[in-house]
Amino acid sequence: KVGDAQLADWQRIGDDPANAELTVLTASRIWRYALESHHCTKVEAGEWALKQDPRLEAVRDALRQRSVDSTAVIDPAGVQALLGRVRTVVQTPSESTS
Repeated sequence: KVGDAQLADWQRIGDDPANAELTVLTASRIWRYALESHHCTKVEAGEWALKQDPRLEAVRDALRQRSVDSTAVIDPAGVQALLGRVRTVVQTPSESTS
């Protein structure tokens, strides 16, 4: 499945503040692509992810860090939760492949 190996690597790495923004926004891109086969920017993917679930604080914080405040902290637990959620989506067969 597209992106799953990278998502799994990020889960194994765990807390990685220097790369949390990249991890969260790229995971959002993978998520959107898995559901819609749509390529987009990291910012667009983050905004899309928040439309799917406005409670995703890690995504909100990653967008803030990228665009507003480079010192914004992204909660490692939120990153791990997002990675798990996206891996579930990526690993679920779509209607077109089942």
